[in-house]
Amino acid sequence: DATLDRESFVQLGIKTALAIPLGLDGRVHHILVVHATRKPVLLHLLLVSQLRLLGEIFINAIERRDLLKSLTVHRERLDMAAASAGVGFWELDLETKVFWATPIALAHFHFSEDQTITLDDILAHIHPEDRDMVARNIECARNLDVEVEVEYRVSNNDDQVRWLFSRGRMRTNEQGGAPFLAGVTSECTERKELEHRLRAQVQEISQLREQLEQENIVLRSESAVEEI
Repeated sequence: DATLDRESFVQLGIKTALAIPLGLDGRVHHILVVHATRKPVLLHLLLVSQLRLLGEIFINAIERRDLLKSLTVHRERLDMAAASAGVGFWELDLETKVFWATPIALAHFHFSEDQTITLDDILAHIHPEDRDMVARNIECARNLDVEVEVEYRVSNNDDQVRWLFSRGRMRTNEQGGAPFLAGVTSECTERKELEHRLRAQVQEISQLREQLEQENIVLRSESAVEEI
């Protein structure tokens, strides 16, 4: 209580004590304490206000540091989860056409992390037959503010074709910056190849069925002729 605090101050040689509660979101999180030990000091209200402001600056810096630590941990966990799933994150500034991406997304297009990548660079790596389709989906996401999904082919330097799946939509910067397109990309080459093999097998089965039906028709015709 106050009596105990006063006795403690006397024992410590404190002549004047000032405690300023510093709040955040309507609650007191910290207390800024100022002591005078040489002689009693009459604290002016202006000085108290300045000390409060200084304390709030310190608190904001501490809160920002803690938030950055939390975001770093969250991003590391997200990166680990994305890496295990083979998913890459990306953002596209539609004004500057600059493309930002995580290492996995960059690897999908065979870019290194130290490169500055633009939308034209991305489109250049997409198969010519799919390039217009991807560009149309980007414009659709931009103009209609809807989520878009697209599967397309990209080519390696050795002309090996791989399939990618991308999903994205427009996002708004909390700091009031220009909207940007953000999304994820993953490789789906194995699935597309499996779909191709399944379609080929279905077509082969369909052809065999038609062949059997034709042969049955011929056999029935021959049997009818023999009976006559």
